[in-house]
Amino acid sequence: MSGYEQVYGYLHSKNIHWSYGAVRGREADAWMSDLSRKSIGVQVTTLEEAGFSGLVINRNGYADNAQEIEKSLMELLHITPIISDNKQLAFFKLTPRGHTIIMPPVFNGFYEWEGEPGAFRWAGDNANILWINNEAKTKEQKISFEMGSLAPRSMSIRVNGKELESFTITPGVPSPHNYTVTLVPGRNTIEFVTPEPSVKPGGLDTRNLSFSIAKFYKVEKPE
Repeated sequence: MSGYEQVYGYLHSKNIHWSYGAVRGREADAWMSDLSRKSIGVQVTTLEEAGFSGLVINRNGYADNAQEIEKSLMELLHITPIISDNKQLAFFKLTPRGHTIIMPPVFNGFYEWEGEPGAFRWAGDNANILWINNEAKTKEQKISFEMGSLAPRSMSIRVNGKELESFTITPGVPSPHNYTVTLVPGRNTIEFVTPEPSVKPGGLDTRNLSFSIAKFYKVEKPE
């Protein structure tokens, strides 16, 4: 597939809304990236609950010409897809059930996950986590993670500008943290504030590393 091949849909319709077309690292990109890591069954349910009425498979994006995923979708949806004249695209009709979009946290100022999402990643300067609460009321979110640093580092964690905790990270010693944070409707920001500058690890790694975050977990409904 070419880099912008999935933009074709926009060229053929003025009324259909598509999921493709997001700025890397922003909310829409985070939502689609998080969705793509789930099972095909969960993906379909999530798409229908978010209001999607169709799913287009571009066979050029799969080594097996999308045979496996199309088979799974046919078994799941009990339908046969509509195939384009050039045999490149397969369309599966979905049943939209609402407009509920559950956003994952968006990590700003962080480098990519090393290993599975949530396992481990480094942060640069001015890193924060954007958390969107799509509900009309305030809710509580339980999270836990470990932090680390290459050099001694004092740290303050703030939620929407209010300090949650201040502490010092010792190199080589994991710093565990467990919180239940209050999320107001709309955008919420978890800031990591440190007065010490980021450092370069040396060698071929030229990144500016401030701190690391690992074993990042969230619980949908706190006990």
